[in-house]
Amino acid sequence: MKIIVVEDKELYVMPDTVLLRNNEQYFSPDYATSGEDIVEGIAVKITRLAKCIAPKFAHRTWEEYYECKDHRIRGVHHTIGRCFDRSFEVAPEVHSKNELSEEQCTAIDNAIAYASTYIGLRIGDYVFISD
Repeated sequence: MKIIVVEDKELYVMPDTVLLRNNEQYFSPDYATSGEDIVEGIAVKITRLAKCIAPKFAHRTWEEYYECKDHRIRGVHHTIGRCFDRSFEVAPEVHSKNELSEEQCTAIDNAIAYASTYIGLRIGDYVFISD
């Protein structure tokens, strides 16, 4: 499982070690002396394999979404500043895609299509889109 962050036609792939699980407490790393940012958004969990999928078919690859927070350290390389252990919070509440507006669903489908062009999406992967 991996977490794919899609931001303005940029892709970041994070390992599953970044997930904050089981209501664990978040700890800021020692090198976070210059402060940190918290980026809120939603993550969809992939339910079907997707490779080079068109946006009009991307809605078939997900059914639910989660509210998330991505902790990022300022002043260090972006890989170090965003991929440290337990830096990605996923809310335990599961929401149906029917709760989203059509514009939001289209944005998610476009992000999945873009990510699947470069990375094969597998069942259980998360695709994160910031607000």
